[in-house]
Amino acid sequence: MLGRVDLPSSERTDLRVDPSVAVKHTLHLDSQTFAVVQGPRRCELGNTKEFHLFRVLWERRTKGYLSVEELIRIVWDDPHTEKNTVQRTVSNLRRNLRREGFTQIVLDGQQRNHYRLVVNPEPVAP
Repeated sequence: MLGRVDLPSSERTDLRVDPSVAVKHTLHLDSQTFAVVQGPRRCELGNTKEFHLFRVLWERRTKGYLSVEELIRIVWDDPHTEKNTVQRTVSNLRRNLRREGFTQIVLDGQQRNHYRLVVNPEPVAP
C-alpha cells in the first residue's frame, strides 16, 4: 500500500549525518515538509511511504541492512504488504533522489531481500 504516512510528533525531528564524516553539505531530513535536504538541494517526498522508508533507513544506517520483512513491519505496519510493494517504493525513492541530483545517496539492495542507506560524502574542496 503506497500513500501518505502520519508520523507521530515524537518522530518529527531532523536527522543529521554523523559529524565525523566530512561532507560538503550536511544531509538532513526536514520532517516538517517531508523532504531530504543537502545544501541547496531538496527532494520533496511529501508525507509518503518513500519519506517514511528513507527516514527508517537513515535512522538505522549504521546497523547495516534491514530485511524486507523488517521494513514491512516498521514502515507499512501491515503483514499483508507484498515484497513487491517495498521494491516499488525503493525504486520510486531512488528515482526521486536521482531526479533532484542526490548522487551521493545510495539505496543499496545488493544483499537479497535487504536494503540499506549509504551516504557517500562529497569531497570537500581544499
